[in-house]
Amino acid sequence: LVEMYGKCGSVGEAAAVFSTIDRPNDVAAWSNILQGYAHAGRFTEVLGLFRGMDLEGTASDEISFLVVLSACAHAGLIHECWRYFTSVEEDRGLRHTLEHFGCMIDVLGRMGHLDDAAELIAAMPFVPGDIEWTSLLSACRVHGDVDLGARCAVQSSDCDPEQATPYVLLSN
Repeated sequence: LVEMYGKCGSVGEAAAVFSTIDRPNDVAAWSNILQGYAHAGRFTEVLGLFRGMDLEGTASDEISFLVVLSACAHAGLIHECWRYFTSVEEDRGLRHTLEHFGCMIDVLGRMGHLDDAAELIAAMPFVPGDIEWTSLLSACRVHGDVDLGARCAVQSSDCDPEQATPYVLLSN
């Protein structure tokens, strides 16, 4: 029910159901309420709930952590996002997923930290795909970095030669 209400944008109802759940270490319930608030654009509340999750002693998982990174990204909280990102393995015992890196690349790019985003792509322990390169390419377009944008377009095209998106973004 928490997930359904959250997806429908009824965060109040989701919170009411969530408050009735006996949730000792129920990361799924926490992930659902976090996603509901994020879906409603209530990003600072996502961070507050995440802190509450910690206080209750519920260990986060890769999904709940991705919701928090995404909330920071959409709220423009680049430093908070980076702090969470860099602490995930040490503080939480989680392994980064490709989605965690993708979220960080997106937030760095949207905030104009294009070189940092490119360095993160180069350093991540995954083979970067079309999504990562296209995300950075889109940020290059917004921030006017034609040279890095051209390199991203080539990399993105190498990942998926049939995809027209890099060429469209580069031409704009």
